[in-house]
Amino acid sequence: MLAVLSSFARGHIYCVLTALFSIAVGLSFLETSANTYSSMIGDRKHATLRLNISQTFTSLGFLCGALMGKFLVFTDGAALHERVAHARTVVEREAITAEALGRTLSPYRVIIVMLVVLVVLIAITQYPHSKPLRNDAEEAKAPIGETLAYLAKNRLFRVGILTQFLYVGLQTSLWTFTIRLALNLDPALNERTAANYLIAAFISFFIGKTIANLLMTRMNENRILMTYSLLGVLCITYIVVMPSFTTVYAAVIASALLGPGWATIFARNLDLIEDKRYTETGGAVIVMSIIGGAAIPVMQSYLSDTTGSMRFSFIVNAFCFAAILVVDRRDQKQICDLAPAALKEASRGNH
Repeated sequence: MLAVLSSFARGHIYCVLTALFSIAVGLSFLETSANTYSSMIGDRKHATLRLNISQTFTSLGFLCGALMGKFLVFTDGAALHERVAHARTVVEREAITAEALGRTLSPYRVIIVMLVVLVVLIAITQYPHSKPLRNDAEEAKAPIGETLAYLAKNRLFRVGILTQFLYVGLQTSLWTFTIRLALNLDPALNERTAANYLIAAFISFFIGKTIANLLMTRMNENRILMTYSLLGVLCITYIVVMPSFTTVYAAVIASALLGPGWATIFARNLDLIEDKRYTETGGAVIVMSIIGGAAIPVMQSYLSDTTGSMRFSFIVNAFCFAAILVVDRRDQKQICDLAPAALKEASRGNH
């Protein structure tokens, strides 16, 4: 993180990207261990609900990030691309760009403080064991090659990885293009004003996750995921076919329908690993599917540039929602058949 600040100061973009990559790697390690730990720490029957509740706090983090971007990075007045386009000289254009780049320092200073506090809290907190202590000799961990071979042979697990890949890509591209959609439909908006719609999307996401958590106490989590995905397809279809600013509000509503996605898919995939020697590595493999957050937005950007239609590019999001719906529907019965007996009893009890 300190490397990021020094890199910004020197203006070396590749150093900045390297530092951001390092941050992403570290946070991925944290997410891998935290998600797996959350699903294993208590009663297995409520693992999905427990993980969904813990993931609800991510929406608050997203909201804080959007607020920092709105007030610390974006400025009042004309949008950045308009200011750059109307610059009279190369020197003026470079000055505008340097000013915008410099403003990104402020959020990272805040993030440094947050990470230091988080490290201290983790260091001083005594966490309970995620599995019972054994009196006999501890079972040896499986070698990485054996673990990967086991996971590769599990068809449902492979499909689950693809589903998580599509979900993360859907989440990233939907939020990335929410601001762009608002700016595209209303040229009078600037980035700071358009950020209000992203903030609304994160609030919507929090509400959607909270409602999903409440529903999971009464309904099967797979049914909830399918219902959310179906409604998501309808919302995104509205964006594609409706040429009005109301599509921005549809994008905000669609964010609520992302609610149960990550945690439900993650917990379900872990439940497909019957030999618990492979669970830790399996959780890490699932988290690796976050690469979808880099791939899907690129596809949507390419479609937007190729067709010249921002709204039509949202068909990529509709496809992701539909794929999650189809996969969840097709594999639900097989998952119940293959999962351990305790999981099947819990699933029947939730109906």
